[in-house]
Amino acid sequence: MELVILSELNPDNTHVGWSVSRSLESVLATTCNPKFIYPVQNKPIHPCLKYQNRIFKSWYKLPSQPVLDLKDNSKPKVLLIICLTPDFLLSIHSLGPLINQFDLKVAYLLDGYSIDTFDRSVVPHLDHVFAICRETSDKIKKNLGLNSSFLPLGIDTLKYGSKQSDRPIDIFGYGRKDSFVHQHLIASYNHLESDRFYYFTSFTGAHVENVEHHTCLHHRLLSKSKISLCFEASSVPRFQGYSPILYRWFEGWAAGCTLVGRRPFGEGTDALMNWENSTIEVPESKEHWSDFFENLLNDQDTLTANRHRNHRECLGRHDWRYRIQQIFEGLNLTPPQTLKDQIDQLQNYTYSFSKNA
Repeated sequence: MELVILSELNPDNTHVGWSVSRSLESVLATTCNPKFIYPVQNKPIHPCLKYQNRIFKSWYKLPSQPVLDLKDNSKPKVLLIICLTPDFLLSIHSLGPLINQFDLKVAYLLDGYSIDTFDRSVVPHLDHVFAICRETSDKIKKNLGLNSSFLPLGIDTLKYGSKQSDRPIDIFGYGRKDSFVHQHLIASYNHLESDRFYYFTSFTGAHVENVEHHTCLHHRLLSKSKISLCFEASSVPRFQGYSPILYRWFEGWAAGCTLVGRRPFGEGTDALMNWENSTIEVPESKEHWSDFFENLLNDQDTLTANRHRNHRECLGRHDWRYRIQQIFEGLNLTPPQTLKDQIDQLQNYTYSFSKNA
């Protein structure tokens, strides 16, 4: 198989919100030997002219054309477009006539995505679309007539998984948080007399100096945390009321944290998180929050059981390698041997971990 990936994640991108793309593409690079292409977005010719702006603002050009081995027909040529924003599907047009040389052309939508923004010009060029919301996948199939499958996010457990017991951070809150719970935790623990450590982010910008260093620090902090706060995202406009499992759930599970907040309720999510304490709900009444957090933080047996269970679930079924395998199976393609070997490694770790837990 010859795999070409159209990636929206330019190597110079330092925005922390692209961590899910970085994680997936890193695993693809080590398992599937793909060619990455980074289309460049065109600027509108005349921003003051609405028609021209609508036509040109979302189209892309290639820094260089990919070279396919057109003489070797034994290997299927597969194009994978990895999208975090809706407009990026239009990058398929940047390939020009070369698009016809691919045997399969598929897209993976990694975020909230309204099919109202799905440009119909890309439909004839796509064979399959994978989406992290089952509701989105169903709408693509029904309204656009495209083959579409529900494919949840994953995590690189081999790189970022942790089951260590030394966890000096009591509660970890990163990025988007429930403001009322956040303020309660600040009032309870954010003073020098407190024996608890509530770590939270307070940045207003989204760019970092060094993405690799930031990512490593982020996962180190998670691996040192007892609880990670996670709240479902149906109120975030780009999810249109849908409630998928987001990347922070997989990060927290893999790191061995106990996840506390509000669990996702989107179609298909229950089957993906159907183990004990996959997410522990914060009580509705704020009068119960102090006792709730203190009782949980003092319950070492529960925290330990959650740590082992959550980490094991990522090893056994929520690693990116399983998602990539699902893509190949859905397209009737044979997975690369390296991918098979790493999945075997995950399964062996799962068996060993379960046996010794």
